[in-house]
Amino acid sequence: MSNRRSNVRFYFTDNPLDATVHVHKIKQTEVKSKAGPIQILDISGNGLQFFSPLRFQVTDEVLLCFNFRVTQKWFNVYGRIKRQWQSETEQGYIYGVALEFEEYAAKTSLIQTVHQLRLEQE
Repeated sequence: MSNRRSNVRFYFTDNPLDATVHVHKIKQTEVKSKAGPIQILDISGNGLQFFSPLRFQVTDEVLLCFNFRVTQKWFNVYGRIKRQWQSETEQGYIYGVALEFEEYAAKTSLIQTVHQLRLEQE
C-alpha cells in the first residue's frame, strides 16, 4: 500500500509562500544555477506544489533545490517535478514535486512544521 498521500498537507490558499528554486543536479552531476522566485501553493512531507511563470521540464533527471522560510525556520528541500499543468488564473505553470530527503531529521522537521501550520489554521 502506497503512503503517497499519508502525510498532512498544508494549503497556502490565501497567501502562497514565497520561495526560491534552483537546479541542484542534472543526471547525478551537481550544477550551479541561479535561483529563481516561485510561490509554494501547498506542502507535505512527501511533496509540494508550486507556481512559476517559468517552464520546467517534467523529468527524473533534474533534482531541484527549494529554499523557503516558514514559522521562523529556513528549509532547503530537494525534489523532482512529477507533473505540470498551466495555471487557469495566472500566466505560468503549476508543478507537482516529489520531495527527497537525505536525512530523516530534515523530513521530520518539515512534517512537524506542516502539522503546526494546520493546527494554527484550525
